[in-house]
Amino acid sequence: MQQYDEAVKALFSKHPSVQDAGFGAGAYKPGLEAMEKIDALLGHPWRKWRSIHVAGTNGKGTVCSMAAAALAADGTPTGLYTSPHLIDFRERMKVVRGSSFTTISEEEVLEFLDTFKEDIEPLSFFEITTAMAFWWFDRQKISFAVIEVGLGGRLDATNVITPEVSVVTSIGLDHCALLGDTRELIAGEKAGIFKRGVPAVVWGHDEATDQVFEARAKSVGCPLHYADETSAGIQTRATQDTHLCESPDAVLSKCDSPETGHRVPDPEDNHLSADRLTATTALSLLKGFRLTPERLAALDDYKAITGLHARWEEIHRTGKTFIFDIGHNSAALEGCFAKLMYRAAGHRPLIVYGVMADKDLDAIAPLFPAEADYLLCAPATQRALPVAKLYERLSELRPDLATEPATSVADAIKAALASEHDLIYVGGSTFVASEAIQVL
Repeated sequence: MQQYDEAVKALFSKHPSVQDAGFGAGAYKPGLEAMEKIDALLGHPWRKWRSIHVAGTNGKGTVCSMAAAALAADGTPTGLYTSPHLIDFRERMKVVRGSSFTTISEEEVLEFLDTFKEDIEPLSFFEITTAMAFWWFDRQKISFAVIEVGLGGRLDATNVITPEVSVVTSIGLDHCALLGDTRELIAGEKAGIFKRGVPAVVWGHDEATDQVFEARAKSVGCPLHYADETSAGIQTRATQDTHLCESPDAVLSKCDSPETGHRVPDPEDNHLSADRLTATTALSLLKGFRLTPERLAALDDYKAITGLHARWEEIHRTGKTFIFDIGHNSAALEGCFAKLMYRAAGHRPLIVYGVMADKDLDAIAPLFPAEADYLLCAPATQRALPVAKLYERLSELRPDLATEPATSVADAIKAALASEHDLIYVGGSTFVASEAIQVL
């Protein structure tokens, strides 16, 4: 629809998103005052449904999608608000019912932008989309909502809500200029979503952050739960299917090692198990909600049910397997590369990689596996590190890598299709994954 396309173009131009413009140019506006005003104007719609609020460095989108899939398993309309988007910002707001989801329509986007044209003028892009999601969820008569924090937690626009459960998935060094340059400081920002009397869930114990979460929980008066302590027991009571009750360290791949013939741990299983335990712990703390086998099965099928993309997403073309992932910081990439090399089973995969200019290549470069080939690229955004600079820096930091620059993401994907590689990983940035998926 031309009118919709023009309206969205104007929205991005007047209210630049962090995803496109970074944290300058007014894209990032920390603080709750502006969001509180638009929330009041909308009639505090979040007060009409039960919600789970999710913060964290990595795993937020996965935990949110898992929880939403389980909540909606019996047909209960469940709102799901996540970011960033890959292609259309309407992906940020979905209503999940049973085994499918819908997004806000183009007509409804236009209606919101027109109705609240003057009211959203001083807002940031993220504040506008948050308000739009809350407005649309209200219209959809949802019963539950799962709300993902955009950045940090304490000063994030989503923190106007009071949920029934607050969740922190993980703590890593990312966006340090805004959140702090230590894991303790970052944990403090994310613990800012804890509310008085509202149960809080943290993935697991960590000597660097435990005291931060415990101090915050004590100061606001909320019960604190560590998912790695509680979820296994919860799942055992919820289902007799023992494979759903395995701890992260106990989860083994169902494949045999090609070298030994013995079952070996799959690195990705630990990560997904951590997310799964976090989601099930949060769900178990909702009063009157029971984790039935049907809901747990929906949770395990979360990608198909909620339409979550580029979280270890596989697309098959011309006999090749493309794997897309938006992991971009050291912790996420370490896990992705470990999973990739496990999957490659001794063969050389191809890694199509691009990065934003603000990322710490000094910390990331040591993680790149030498047993892979690389096509470097720069997505079409002003935030991207130019491919010539990326090639130069990696040549300095990792002269042992087999790297080759491409003129664009599209050209890198075309070269990958023409290559002899049958396993291709695409990542380093949301933008790289987005452009590559559209090419395919």
